[in-house]
Amino acid sequence: MKLIIIAILACTSMSVSAECWLVSNLKGHSAYNTDGYIFNRNGITNGIFQVDITKNKADLRLVGDSLSGGGLQYIPVSPVSMVGFFTEGNKSTIETWAITDDKKVMYSKVMSNPEALNSTSSFVGDVIGKC
Repeated sequence: MKLIIIAILACTSMSVSAECWLVSNLKGHSAYNTDGYIFNRNGITNGIFQVDITKNKADLRLVGDSLSGGGLQYIPVSPVSMVGFFTEGNKSTIETWAITDDKKVMYSKVMSNPEALNSTSSFVGDVIGKC
């Protein structure tokens, strides 16, 4: 599964030259085990994220917050995409972030926590500036 995600992200457009972007207005769909995995509209519209990708490292920050990535470790996949992950026992979270050349951000998240919540989300948002 990781190879498929990495292959898809590697195909993301390489024409965007910035290494740090401000993104917001993420909208799409999510499915949760508590709702029988039925997809419903969802989003993150009340925050601005800083997606920072360099050749050797990647990071995510909520603008105005000193915390980065919500406990996830990020790795760059290309100049415009990164993967974040967290694992602890049988709990895991995997995120993907990719910046397109038409000023959009594509975001996906999979959470697996057998003791609490399993979910998947896929959002598209806007690149509103550079850092």
